[in-house]
Amino acid sequence: MVLIMKNKTVAVMGAGNMGTALAQVIASNGFSVNIWNWEGEQEPLNQITSYQENKKYLKGVKLSKNITAHKELEKAVSGVKIVILALPTFCILENFTRILPFLNKNSIVVDSSKGVCPETFKLIPNLIESNKDFKGKIVTISGPAVAGQMAQNNYTFMNIASNNKKAIEEVCAVLQNEYVKLYPTTDIVGVELGGFTKNVYSIILGVCDGLDLGGNIKAIFVTLALEEMAKLNKVFGGNNESIYGFSGIGDLITTGFSKEGRNRSFGEALGKGLSPNYALKSVGQTVEGISATKALLIIRKEKKIELPLAELVSKCIKTTGKIQQKKLIDGFLKKV
Repeated sequence: MVLIMKNKTVAVMGAGNMGTALAQVIASNGFSVNIWNWEGEQEPLNQITSYQENKKYLKGVKLSKNITAHKELEKAVSGVKIVILALPTFCILENFTRILPFLNKNSIVVDSSKGVCPETFKLIPNLIESNKDFKGKIVTISGPAVAGQMAQNNYTFMNIASNNKKAIEEVCAVLQNEYVKLYPTTDIVGVELGGFTKNVYSIILGVCDGLDLGGNIKAIFVTLALEEMAKLNKVFGGNNESIYGFSGIGDLITTGFSKEGRNRSFGEALGKGLSPNYALKSVGQTVEGISATKALLIIRKEKKIELPLAELVSKCIKTTGKIQQKKLIDGFLKKV
């Protein structure tokens, strides 16, 4: 059992909905939290400082006074042992490089972004561990966690993965409580891949909603999505138990069926006939499934594996119009 003093400070890199929700849970557990956001978007930090609320990404949630917003990266991470990455994947590589000088062998980096770095196509934990200057420990968390629900003490169960048992215990000590439960595993690959790929397949579930296709077809796509997730997991060396756990099917269900799911909402807008650009604007936040789909198609080619459902998603995110979207789905299902 690892004991963490309540005067411990945790840093959260990313003030979107998930970063803010994680900060709120940790702060509500009695710890101090430094929250920082990439320079391209400072509005959430201003709102947290002025209103004790992130009106842009977590509207209606009164944030703990234990959360301090920082615009300077050095102030946010200096002297902090646990650093949580909750940034969009497009800026992970750049900002991890900036954080690196403030980390040491005792540092614990927690990846909640879950994905593939677009510059290298490496899973984020692999990217971090491959950096010869990183001497700390890497942990990843993933599961069915709608940010707004988690921040308001709705029960949230996730997987936590690391090769270091003590690192898992330390992260659990600051993040777990009566409502947030973390289930340990050493399967970093499986947990990461589940959280990453569900963004892709949630888009097609949203398209189904936009077209009012009903539960039968969504069930077909969930089943096919799990098959492709398991196929990818095997290629990368993960354990398929993770795909059928909280970080896999659990995350896919909550993202693909919840109204709050950004990837599902993007797909729904496409299904209603909006162009890809207008569909993205209607969501108003980063839709990780778009870049994740591009990454999956490159991985498919490099690994020489068949991912027909991912190919369908790729076609849908480039297509405008309800009739055209329906034709894509009909054509796909007739060939399955």
